[in-house]
Amino acid sequence: MKKGYQLHRRESLGESLSRICAWQTERTAKIFRDETMSMEERVHEARKRIKETRALLRLFRGALGDAFDDENHRFRDAGRELAPYRDATTVVEAIKALSPRVRETVGPKAMRALRTFANERQRAQFAGESALRERFESLIARFAGANKRLAQASLPDTTRFSIIEEGLVSTISTGKRAMASAFKSGTDADFHEWRKRVKDLGHHIELLINVWPKVMTTMAKETSTLAQYLGHHHDLALVAEVVHQTEGTLGDAAERHRIGRLIAAQQKRTVALARPIAERLYAVRPRRMARAIGTLWDVWRA
Repeated sequence: MKKGYQLHRRESLGESLSRICAWQTERTAKIFRDETMSMEERVHEARKRIKETRALLRLFRGALGDAFDDENHRFRDAGRELAPYRDATTVVEAIKALSPRVRETVGPKAMRALRTFANERQRAQFAGESALRERFESLIARFAGANKRLAQASLPDTTRFSIIEEGLVSTISTGKRAMASAFKSGTDADFHEWRKRVKDLGHHIELLINVWPKVMTTMAKETSTLAQYLGHHHDLALVAEVVHQTEGTLGDAAERHRIGRLIAAQQKRTVALARPIAERLYAVRPRRMARAIGTLWDVWRA
């Protein structure tokens, strides 16, 4: 757990929001300018900071009012600018992580073709390093601008849990609805959308970890495990896309369809592992769960 990304007992909620936003801005700038990290690593770590910041804003959405939509959209757009770079790397990593059963069934020739296609696409995506560096600097400036605007906003000078309760309820509710949609439709898009909401909940729990560390840490572990399974499902979906894009290098349509079925079967096994965790995590009604955390909050802040 990152101590900087936590609400502190002796701060008002407004002070916590300002501090964490400033800390995230500083961390992101350091990541973008860290020459000991590869470009791929910098993109990955920066996208994680963006997601953490958006989750923080979601927790405070009720207090931020219109500023929430404005800043959330700005950070969303920043994340989207880096998404093609991260996706290119994710496919390379996902192909390496395919289960031995899938690799053996796909066959060595097809696996080599998949790896070659993915590696070449990754190299092409990162080919313009100077342009990517310029994008990094632009994103640093935008982070700093958002931090300045939030520092000037009318933030809540209070410790009342009601300030963040609606944000927590919204995250749990949207996650529960996204889960139902994913299980009903079975589409990659719905599972990916659910994964994003699970990640938001995980970040909220991380922010609230000090309320009752033992209980919140258990919740954090459950949420993290669920997010990992859904992340694996998404990675496999990206590999499946690559399979369909390798016409002429990965056999005929029948062969690509066969490999696609193998990937879908692995996704199905991943969903089976995720389901019992999800059912436990979302067993309590959103409002009741938020109020239970609110009760712990009141004791903690007393």
